[in-house]
Amino acid sequence: MFLVRRGDSGTPRVPFRRYAAVQEYIDKASIPKGGNIVLLTDDETTIEEVQKYHKDDYNWIYLDRPRNRGTSGGFDGHIPSGDEGFEMVAMEIELYYGSTCQSIVCGKSAFMDSLVRSMEAFGREYSLYYVDTRVSKEEAQKFGAGRDIREESMFEAIEAINRQSSVTQKDISDINLQ
Repeated sequence: MFLVRRGDSGTPRVPFRRYAAVQEYIDKASIPKGGNIVLLTDDETTIEEVQKYHKDDYNWIYLDRPRNRGTSGGFDGHIPSGDEGFEMVAMEIELYYGSTCQSIVCGKSAFMDSLVRSMEAFGREYSLYYVDTRVSKEEAQKFGAGRDIREESMFEAIEAINRQSSVTQKDISDINLQ
């Protein structure tokens, strides 16, 4: 089983990071079609992306719970439901399911560092793949005009990656049929 963790990065401040398309995580870990993927995300746009582009190709496991949208949560947006107890239980459930995975693919984050340390403390073996989401300060500042512009840019990039991926998949299928 695979764990994909896409956070709500994409902030125009240190550390400068970009959103990565779910396809980038799938490609990084070479997750085969039909694979079981535990999805950890605090961003509802990730769920929308999975439903739009990948719902029939993989078996997705994630909690149906309130999430932030894009960068709307901000640093203090860790309780989108408004219920601290619920959020704590949800986090514990996600950590449990994440710890059962044999492969982890994520961007660098303190949350994932905690999960990895926990798995190591219990002697769990796993493969770890990082998707590099770092960008330069200049690239991050291009979107300093406001959250809506950053999110629009993120969604455009995700659309482009998924269009490219579907073309590549079709080309591969065409080659296999010939």
